[in-house]
Amino acid sequence: MQGRLLIVRNVLKCWLLLVVVAGLFGALGWELGGYRVSILFSGSIVLLAAAIYAYADRIVMGMLGARELLQAEAPVLHSTVERLSLRAGVVRPRLYVLADGYPRALSSLDAPYPTSAQTDAVRGTVTLLLSIDETGSVRDASVVSAEPSGYFETAALASVREARFAPAEKDARPVRSKIIVKLRFAPQEQASR
Repeated sequence: MQGRLLIVRNVLKCWLLLVVVAGLFGALGWELGGYRVSILFSGSIVLLAAAIYAYADRIVMGMLGARELLQAEAPVLHSTVERLSLRAGVVRPRLYVLADGYPRALSSLDAPYPTSAQTDAVRGTVTLLLSIDETGSVRDASVVSAEPSGYFETAALASVREARFAPAEKDARPVRSKIIVKLRFAPQEQASR
């Protein structure tokens, strides 16, 4: 019941926003040229709102270079989303694939907990700047920050130098890139990204 009330409240807020904006443009039209210009301005706002409602998702996804994920490409994902939508009582959303050109780690970037830090049993993080070449190899790695300082930097640098990445792409061609990676260290645990 509470969820339905929130939905109704949000729909009413959207309608109120539409009425207020259309009213303001209608008043501006009235001042500029009477009732005909007022109707023209108000009608334009209503048509614009309808177009945004119908096409906003496609416009934004097109600007990002995404494409709709077809059911044949990922049937399990589509059925999972369908099942979750039915359970939540909402309309099933469209699924899009966004082709980004960022490098991706081909394996987890686990760094062993250093033995020098075991006696103090400290937790910490190390943020690294990695330069990755066109083949996906790490060409350079530098420490951006480490908290606490002096414990984990060496282990973090050693672990990422051996890492392999799928290289970044630009115009469907591999290119050099830089990324920031954060490794977390805790006693009796492996570091995680």
